[in-house]
Amino acid sequence: MYGVPVASLNHTGNELGILSLNNWLWLPDLKDFFRNYTSPQIPPDVEPEYISIDGGKRGNRSEIEAGKGRESALDVQTAYSIIYPQQVRLYQIDDTTAARAAGGGFKALLDALVSIFIPLI
Repeated sequence: MYGVPVASLNHTGNELGILSLNNWLWLPDLKDFFRNYTSPQIPPDVEPEYISIDGGKRGNRSEIEAGKGRESALDVQTAYSIIYPQQVRLYQIDDTTAARAAGGGFKALLDALVSIFIPLI
């Protein structure tokens, strides 16, 4: 629809990071999306690398039925549609617990990234 060229390269270590705050991705919906709406079709076994921060969890049916998975699903579906075969990392934060008490989900993400990457320097 937008004339985005089909991507063909995948460079490990250059994954697209997506932040999800208390809004959980439901993987069965992602597989349905790939099957029904991607061209060329993304294989159904493709899923983002999942990184839990401060209690972030994977989606479950009850949360999805309550409408808590829409934003995360849209972010991941859109990203994969544009950049596949490049991979996606989903940083999942439970913003209702420790993250909120510590100053919000974005601060929790920055703290986690610092703890991951500073030791590598």
